[in-house]
Amino acid sequence: MKTSKGVYEADYLFSALPAPVIGKLLIPELAYLPMKGTTIVSLGYRKNVLKKKGFGYLVSSKEKEDVLGVVFDSNVFPQYNKLSDETRLTVKLKSPNISDSEARFLALKGVSKHLEINAAPDVSMVVHASHVFPQFLVGHHSRMQALEAALALRYPNLKLVGNYLYGVGVNDCIARARSVAESFLSATAS
Repeated sequence: MKTSKGVYEADYLFSALPAPVIGKLLIPELAYLPMKGTTIVSLGYRKNVLKKKGFGYLVSSKEKEDVLGVVFDSNVFPQYNKLSDETRLTVKLKSPNISDSEARFLALKGVSKHLEINAAPDVSMVVHASHVFPQFLVGHHSRMQALEAALALRYPNLKLVGNYLYGVGVNDCIARARSVAESFLSATAS
């Protein structure tokens, strides 16, 4: 493989590149997969402002909401808490094309409405992710299976993992990575 940093040789390649990137580099069929974006707002509080425990929540796409969902990071990943009572939240918004100030406003409005958190965060960060959610059209699963079969013939030592294959959720991506790793290990053990 030739990159801007040098040439690398490998017996196997596992790619977790986003579909548009691997599509431009190697697999044109993936370059045009429809993708949507989001804006992510991370909110941090030096005290416990979260009245609920759990992973977080999703907002139904049928609702007229700016917020797609919220992850309660301080509950899900307590090992990263620096303070015993801190609250860390990740708020995902529908629009990838808004200003940072508007994103913060919408995130704070959402956590106020849904979680009754009205305190100003001690820290906040905004990240715009323009093409992160693949849009699965009818027949997507079959197309991905056919693509994998064709890739196995063209590039037998290339394995794809990513949210554009069989599911966008974390569980889907973990299951895919585990399946690819187990197949690889059983094939190389022989």
